[in-house]
Amino acid sequence: MPPLSHEGNILIGWYAKSFDPSKASIRLRLLQPMEYLRGRGVKTDLFDPEKGVEAYEAIIFSKSLQSATLLLARAAKAAGKRVIFDICDNIFEAKDSPAKARKIECLREILLLADVVVYATPALQEQISGRVPLMSAQQLVIPDMLEDLSTLSGRLSLKERFDMMRLRRFQRIHTGAMHCVWFGKCQGSRSGLVHVHAAVRELELFSRSHKVTLTIIGDQRLRYWSASRQWDIPHFYLPWTLGSFWPAMKMHNVAIVPVAKNDYTVGKTINRPATALRAGLGVIADTIPAYEELRPFIVLDDWQQGLHRYRATHPSDDAGCEAARKHIETLYGNDAVGSQWMALAGSVSEKIRPPVSQAPQG
Repeated sequence: MPPLSHEGNILIGWYAKSFDPSKASIRLRLLQPMEYLRGRGVKTDLFDPEKGVEAYEAIIFSKSLQSATLLLARAAKAAGKRVIFDICDNIFEAKDSPAKARKIECLREILLLADVVVYATPALQEQISGRVPLMSAQQLVIPDMLEDLSTLSGRLSLKERFDMMRLRRFQRIHTGAMHCVWFGKCQGSRSGLVHVHAAVRELELFSRSHKVTLTIIGDQRLRYWSASRQWDIPHFYLPWTLGSFWPAMKMHNVAIVPVAKNDYTVGKTINRPATALRAGLGVIADTIPAYEELRPFIVLDDWQQGLHRYRATHPSDDAGCEAARKHIETLYGNDAVGSQWMALAGSVSEKIRPPVSQAPQG
């Protein structure tokens, strides 16, 4: 086990633009790993600018591509500290925005000065390393750490309770229907709600013989309203909140995970189907590399087969779903993923380059 500190310093400081726990990547790739390391004696904390880089042996940069990030990374490097950059999205292929070019330039420079680059998936590693071929950093793959969202729900606000009451009323109106749910960001053309349209066509086809509903748990009601005008099935919108997400998920039968393959989505993680499975839902999804390991357990690419399967056998009784839950717990549970962060912390403590991590195989 790494010592609590090195020469009195905090071993690892975690830096991000925001430490908002409502952001899944902050929970899965910063707050949870940090707590895991703390629980095993590693001296680690959120980066404190008042203390400066000298207080840390290494800084892990996560979810931050601002000019201040680059300045801090340069300062850490100049002070002889380990610069570790954690990346979970292909910024090169993200939706266009006025800030995209600046973020890409910042990303390139940080990758070139980093000692270690940590990727969320092997596909993402292949993509990013191909765009920055001169990178000399040690490259690791550490997957998302699964979380128990039931512990994050807490007491719902008045608004959350009202929205949940409306969802229950919607489902009562459609008693006997297969209640499907989609959850995620309602963002641009590369990912998100835009990919739901094709899945809705499949639900409409299924609805000719069986009752079905669709709940959208998202972050942009106006985009939902615009998209849903073309839908010919009962549908409902629930604003995403950390408190209501988990109980709302458990009110449904099946999670739909439509994904159009493109250079942005291909590097995504297993998190979305894994989250749905842990909530007790069946999953029907399009294929990206991270989902392939679930093919023996859930339904990929065959929407009608999946809908009829979960209509015939409730997901709570489905052997494939149960096997999938065991599979993801084995590969992505706290200890499975936490041990990989521990290995990285150990390499910082010992001042050696970390060993190459092998991505989990399905």
